[in-house]
Amino acid sequence: MTEPTYSTTTERLYKRLPEIYRILDGTTNTYENTADVDYPFKTWLSGIIDELGDIDTTVERLKYVLPERRTEYNSAKNIYNTYERPAGLEDETLGYLPLNETSDLFDGKTANEEWLPWLGKLIGVKADPNESEAAKRDKVIFAYEGFKAGSKQSMGNAVKEVLSGSKFTRVFDHSTVVSGFLTPSASEWDVVIMTKTPETPEGFDLAATVIAKGAKPAGVVLYYLAYTLYWDALESALANWTAIEATLNWDTLETSGAEAIPE
Repeated sequence: MTEPTYSTTTERLYKRLPEIYRILDGTTNTYENTADVDYPFKTWLSGIIDELGDIDTTVERLKYVLPERRTEYNSAKNIYNTYERPAGLEDETLGYLPLNETSDLFDGKTANEEWLPWLGKLIGVKADPNESEAAKRDKVIFAYEGFKAGSKQSMGNAVKEVLSGSKFTRVFDHSTVVSGFLTPSASEWDVVIMTKTPETPEGFDLAATVIAKGAKPAGVVLYYLAYTLYWDALESALANWTAIEATLNWDTLETSGAEAIPE
């Protein structure tokens, strides 16, 4: 039988046993006969040690390694001391940092769901235990409630949940949208939220999302604008054909230069 694999902690401690125990665990000798068996000793040990493995995994997830120490830390890793997050916590749509480059206890993207209400308290966000996991993570990751509510950053963050890709947003105060163009306004009550068209669900009411999440200041009129590439922006962002061809497709070409727009 192929030797079974259990938690990192079980594998490490089992490897430390004298070799004779590990050999006998995989075979049984009956005078002339030697037959394969199913590693009963290792299996029994895993029932106890895997519990310790869960604790070791949690400790590793809470550990944050400073950037200047990561090369040394990672070079010492092997199959007996390398841990992984539980399945389902590394969500590609949210993005996440590798283990030890963030502490999961303070990172809404990789924290356990039951940690989110506590984490929300640290940043002034009410992550209601009765809400969906996605809603709680959205509040904690983007922090558009609490002491940041009403700020330009808060309004931009409030719509990121529904965006895809880079989740690009820009928020302009003293501005309106006239004939599809960003237009300066003398009124402090006019605010424009800009996103990239390919990243925004078609027909989605972004202003309603900001209002529903409590991120809009009272009295402010919200306008929405899809980013459009102008020739002057194209020329400054992509100065030659090599740079233009490197964008690969029209969607990326059309949105090039958006990040350079000052708020």
